[in-house]
Amino acid sequence: MRNKKFSLGMLIVILASGLLITSCTTSSVKVQNLDLSEAHVKGQNIPNLQNATPGVDPELIQKVDEVMLDFINPNGRVMGYYTVDLKCRYTSDIEHPASLVFASLSGGCLFVPNMLGMPFWINSFETSVSLNIFDSRGDIVETFIKRGRFDLAKGIYYGHDPTLKAGKNYSEGLKAGLEYMNKKSASINAMLYAAGPVTPHNSAYARSKIAGKNYGAASKQTGGGEKAAETPAVKLGQLIGVIGGFEGGDIVVNGKDDTIARLAPMGRNLIVDAGGQYIYLQSTFPMQTVVKCRVTSGDRSLIKKGMKVYLKP
Repeated sequence: MRNKKFSLGMLIVILASGLLITSCTTSSVKVQNLDLSEAHVKGQNIPNLQNATPGVDPELIQKVDEVMLDFINPNGRVMGYYTVDLKCRYTSDIEHPASLVFASLSGGCLFVPNMLGMPFWINSFETSVSLNIFDSRGDIVETFIKRGRFDLAKGIYYGHDPTLKAGKNYSEGLKAGLEYMNKKSASINAMLYAAGPVTPHNSAYARSKIAGKNYGAASKQTGGGEKAAETPAVKLGQLIGVIGGFEGGDIVVNGKDDTIARLAPMGRNLIVDAGGQYIYLQSTFPMQTVVKCRVTSGDRSLIKKGMKVYLKP
């Protein structure tokens, strides 16, 4: 009898330990194990650019730079900057329908199936890849965002590290972004060369602007540098619609009726009110009741569905 009680007690301790371990869900991706080899795109249609991604692990920067070296032309003058933002976020362990089945079986069978390898539940994750190109002044030239998701079965012995699946999503997203930039290379290059090359005089200001530390307008050069002027109050024109969604690198603006095509023809500048911060758009493909736009200035990641869009006066 004592041996049975002892064995039952040990089983409970083991199962409790397993539950404790599996309850520690993390979305942390191990950079040293991250594989971006599938993201390589042979391009070199885009001129030399510098990585200006702020606050990123140096090892991750190195991995991204290896991908970008195949894409840009590393020879010649540096004509601008790029940033790559890779994110992985744990969302839920109950969204997947199988999680309820596994949880019921686990509890109903005293967790014995879990000891044999059955998962406790299915964790859900969301990923995003943001690729941005800036000119030598720190102004946005082109941007691309791809979002994804994946599920990760979690048991006593497995499912604690999302790096492999996150890396696959990162590679797919980054590859799609580079292919998109390749298609846009003519317009991207025109804007890069129009702004001129990166120089010791403009690099500090541009990097500060890209990092979000300084969104003020630049005054004319004085003494070999650029000084940021105070950001003026933003004037908004007529309300023409709301953010309807995202298609690759494009922002879709939904209008109330067919007047949006007349109000926002190709090349028209628009403003998104992102809760007191403003992102500037330019109409690239007007249709009957929607307009596709690209970001020309500001932080694209702040744009959400439903935000109001105004004409720029």
